[in-house]
Amino acid sequence: EIEETNMIKAENIKTVAVLGTGVIGSGWASRFLANGLDVVAWDPGKGAEAQLRANVANAWPALEKVGLKPGASQKRLKFAATMEEAVKHADILCDQVEYHPFLSQRAVLSAARKHGLFLTAYSPVARGQVNDDATLQAIGRKYGKSAAQIALHWLVGQENVAAIPKAGSRAHMEANIAIFDFALAPEDRARIDALGGNGRIVDIAG
Repeated sequence: EIEETNMIKAENIKTVAVLGTGVIGSGWASRFLANGLDVVAWDPGKGAEAQLRANVANAWPALEKVGLKPGASQKRLKFAATMEEAVKHADILCDQVEYHPFLSQRAVLSAARKHGLFLTAYSPVARGQVNDDATLQAIGRKYGKSAAQIALHWLVGQENVAAIPKAGSRAHMEANIAIFDFALAPEDRARIDALGGNGRIVDIAG
C-alpha cells in the first residue's frame, strides 16, 4: 500500500520515477506497478533495462498471490534514455543505488545534482568488505576510526548523498552515528575516490 503523507496524497500519485534499477530499484518498480501505477525507470548501467524487466517478471507471480491493485500491469513500465526524461512527468521519485568506495556512481551523482535530487547509498560499506581494505584501514588509524566509519563519512560528506548502513546491534548503530566528529583531509578523500571502479557487490539479478 502507498501511504498518504501530509505533502502528497496517495490518490494524486499516478506516475513514479525509479532512478537506479538494481535489486532495490527493481523491487520498488515491481511494487509500484502492482499498485496500478505507471513507472518510468532509468539506470545508466549496461543491460539495465533488460535486467529490470526480467526482475519484474520474476516478482510478478508472488505479487499476484498477494493481490494486484486495479490497473496493475507490467506493460505500464517504461525505461527512459535519460534521467531528465524519467523525472519529467513523475509525481514522486525513488533514487536508491548501490554506492560505496569500490563502486563509482559519478554518472548518477552528476545527473542527480543537476536536478537537485538526493542519492541514497545502498550497501554503503560493501557488505563489510570495506573493513578489509588497506587504504581505508590506514586512513582510519589516522583519525582513530574504523574502516567502515571512514567509508560512511566519505559518503555523507558528499553533496546530496545519504547512506543507510545496516546495524545489527546497538554498538554498530552507535558506531554508524559516530562519523561526524572529524573531517577527512582533501588528500585522504582523494585516496578513497581513487578506489572507485566497478566493484559491484549486490547481485542485480536478485
